[in-house]
Amino acid sequence: IGEVDLFTVSDLDQKTSGTINWVLYHLNGKVLDSGTKKVTLAPDSSRKQLSLDFKGALKKSGARQIYLRINLETSSGHHSEATVFFTAPRFLDFPQSP
Repeated sequence: IGEVDLFTVSDLDQKTSGTINWVLYHLNGKVLDSGTKKVTLAPDSSRKQLSLDFKGALKKSGARQIYLRINLETSSGHHSEATVFFTAPRFLDFPQSP
């Protein structure tokens, strides 16, 4: 665990462009890392766009403390979002309320 591959899938009949944005968060709300990549989506295709390595963050903070948010916005107006947990959600160490 520690590497995340980001894929895009397009069932459109024409090429479109877009932007992948990702943010790695600690459960305390702190942004640990982030990035952006411009992409071109070929018609009726699937493509690996990015490989992200979070082994250092996992070693430092632990899988129970971090999560990844990803979104794709395309020039054709489509929008997609995803969340990646590095452990089962039931094992996340959510902060305790006072």
